[in-house]
Amino acid sequence: MDNTRYSAPALEKGLDIIELPASHPEGLSLADLGKTLGHTTAEIFAWSSRWKRVDICWQ
Repeated sequence: MDNTRYSAPALEKGLDIIELPASHPEGLSLADLGKTLGHTTAEIFAWSSRWKRVDICWQ
């Protein structure tokens, strides 16, 4: 099966946001995450707020 035919940009963005802090045990600010990934702080905040509401991540 050719998985390259299927695209899920929102999922990819979410996974990028989850994976990056894993390589920074000292932590990253929302602004740092946004700068590194090329997204606004508001986008990162929206994602992280949703994850906190559903207990996927925490501070």
